[in-house]
Amino acid sequence: MKVFEGTKDEYYMDGYLKTNMDTANAIIKKDWDMVFIVDGGEGGGKSVLSQQCAKYNDSTFNIDRIVFTPKTFRDAIINAEKYQAVVYDEAYTGLSARATMSIYDCSC
Repeated sequence: MKVFEGTKDEYYMDGYLKTNMDTANAIIKKDWDMVFIVDGGEGGGKSVLSQQCAKYNDSTFNIDRIVFTPKTFRDAIINAEKYQAVVYDEAYTGLSARATMSIYDCSC
């Protein structure tokens, strides 16, 4: 199924995924936060899929909100406007480090 058909952002998305993204979008618009985790083998398209999902639910999504470190993720979340998507790519590398849990105190 085509998404954003007839625009420069046109791409294809599986119908089941689109249905789930529509449900997520409706919940997000009720002021709920959503966290999506994309898992799979190396070279399986996880980054592209996560970026497509972010763009589907946030038409303003762009490369500036793709981050790769715990600090830039925290900064992007704090600076994001309401309903904006942030993609933390290769999050396992940053979040699996024991130091990540102690450096960033969530009480700020």
